[in-house]
Amino acid sequence: MWEGMWLSPEQARKLTSDFNLAVFFELLFSLAESLHGMHLREEDIAVFSALLLLASDLQGLKQKMQVEALQDKVLSGFAYMLSQNHRCKPNLLPQVLMCMPTLRTISTSYLELTAVPRHTMVVPPPPDSTAMAMRLF
Repeated sequence: MWEGMWLSPEQARKLTSDFNLAVFFELLFSLAESLHGMHLREEDIAVFSALLLLASDLQGLKQKMQVEALQDKVLSGFAYMLSQNHRCKPNLLPQVLMCMPTLRTISTSYLELTAVPRHTMVVPPPPDSTAMAMRLF
């Protein structure tokens, strides 16, 4: 239904009466425009995604030092990759890294917008394993 169609920031604002949702879309469109303007290659985005996943400040992380060491290696590789793939853009790495806080804000906003209050969640009971086994055999 939506294939090939794009929603402009203005259209998104009209669709959203909720302030938080409007801010979310504004951040999302701003980030998309920024990343699009950098002309990153597919492999650049893949390594950047890996760098984003290697967050050493996550709550409950047990091996923080190992994650930080791996993050440093991926960051060095990413810097080298960008320097090779985009020789005419020496400041591309800082530009891309400046997107990380915005991505985290978008992620947090998305979680807040999609959070379902616990008292309204309906969790079905687990299926009866013997009845399920009887159906399988």
